[in-house]
Amino acid sequence: MTKTVSKGLARLAETDPGRSYQASTSPLYLWIDAHCEEIETLRYGKGWSWEKLVSAAIEDGISLENNPATWKKCRTSFTRIRALRKKRKLLAALPEAAAQRPKSTAPSRVPADWRPASVEEAYADRPLKENEPASEKVVSVADQTKTLRSDPEDKEETPEERAERLTNEIEQKLFAQNRARGPGFLTE
Repeated sequence: MTKTVSKGLARLAETDPGRSYQASTSPLYLWIDAHCEEIETLRYGKGWSWEKLVSAAIEDGISLENNPATWKKCRTSFTRIRALRKKRKLLAALPEAAAQRPKSTAPSRVPADWRPASVEEAYADRPLKENEPASEKVVSVADQTKTLRSDPEDKEETPEERAERLTNEIEQKLFAQNRARGPGFLTE
């Protein structure tokens, strides 16, 4: 099966080469990229300063000012270019399968009972424990009357009696507070 390209896209590809890599880059970056090996030998071999290298770029026709800001810009561009070249060289040396990283698996895609191999080896001699279904584990707090009592030795009082007793105690305390405030606050 042959792939068909629209006439408009074919005409556009013929007439417009697209945005080139060098159209948006600075002349200094392009100069460093073109002379990277020479700069490396002069910089690390002979110990040339960035000031001398920027003056060489100015001699080659690049419009720059020879000041510390330009030296810093030159240094960062050179470092970036060297790092990119080193990365490309390493990627070219790798086989195609090794160049692509395997995607990591999201935790939600891993089975619930999965464990790493090291854990499996450590627990190999132990018997497997079956997980209980969640419906068997659920216990309602309202079903257990012991949980409603604050004092474990108070076995005669039911929850209803306790609620009535606490309500009476609260009302008595509020009545005593209103009496202590003075006349006009006491209402029955």
